[in-house]
Amino acid sequence: MISADELVSRRLLQVTVSWHTHPSNDHASLVHMWFHMSDLGPVRFHTAPDDSLELTLDQPHDSYDMDEYGQVTVGPAPEDFLMSRFLGQSIRAVHRIVDHRIETEIGLRLVL
Repeated sequence: MISADELVSRRLLQVTVSWHTHPSNDHASLVHMWFHMSDLGPVRFHTAPDDSLELTLDQPHDSYDMDEYGQVTVGPAPEDFLMSRFLGQSIRAVHRIVDHRIETEIGLRLVL
């Protein structure tokens, strides 16, 4: 794992996302998101079993089929994905979002 502080002063070069789809559901669910950061590489955003946010240096995985449970598709974030509008910008600061009931960091607010 890496600290969110390592994102500061680095430029967002690309965003990769993985989506879970199932024929019984009209909407895809976001599984993972990777920020490809200058001088750092791809950083995977993942929700851990304890509901905390984990950031790891990790290459995006391939798409895969889950038989009757649907499929996971991995690829570049579409233009209308929230973070796509920030490509090329540097992260100036990171603010942690903490659930104080469980004393766990559950998210980040990035200042670009």
